[in-house]
Order: sequence, then structure tokens, then C-alpha cells
Amino acid sequence: MVYMTNSELLIMKCVWDYGGEIPMSQLIKDLAEKYNKSWKRTTVRTFITRLENKECLYTYRTGRNAFVQALLRKEDFRTQRAKQIVEFWYEGSALELVSYVFKNKEITDEEKGKVKRYLNEL
Repeated sequence: MVYMTNSELLIMKCVWDYGGEIPMSQLIKDLAEKYNKSWKRTTVRTFITRLENKECLYTYRTGRNAFVQALLRKEDFRTQRAKQIVEFWYEGSALELVSYVFKNKEITDEEKGKVKRYLNEL
């Protein structure tokens, strides 16, 4: 499991949400608009270097433009993180996690129906 700081997670989320190679300028703009992070280019570059060292991101230049691309897939990260949460906080029980979510979040009838259909398919 790759450990990421909250700041690194925000960068990965922006890259994943963009859906492909994101220009560095767009990444900085998205961080400011979506997460109220007015980081300077050098700060973002520091986080990106750390993520490159963890083999989560790849960066390259075309002329004067820098681009960032995810190497770690969002689904792979979410799967790893979900397993980690279930193991650590819910003693390995996915049922405990689901029970917690249903107790602590308003679930619409539509969402309940989807969960029931999903469980019936298992």
C-alpha cells in the first residue's frame, strides 16, 4: 500500500478527475478552485516529485509545458485504501463498515434499492 499525505492525495485526485495527462497549469488551477489550495508552482512540484518517487505519477515536458500523468490507477488505490480501512477500523468486517455507513449517513430509497440489488447478485 502506497502511503500518501493529504496534500499528495489532493494532487492525485485532481489528476484522476482530469482523466488523463493534465497540464501543470491546469493542476494548479484545479487545486485552487476545488480544494482552496493556493500553492505556488514550486510547492506543487515538490509534492509531484514525492509522488514520482513513490511511482504514482509521471511527468514530462513538451516545449515549455509540463504535463502530469497518473501511473497508479484510481480504482487500484481505492481498492487498497478500502481494504486498509476495513482491516484497521472494522476488524476486517466489511459488514461492520456497511453498517456504520448506513447508520451515519442518510441513504435515499434509490440507494437502498441499489444496495439490495447488489447484495442479491452476490
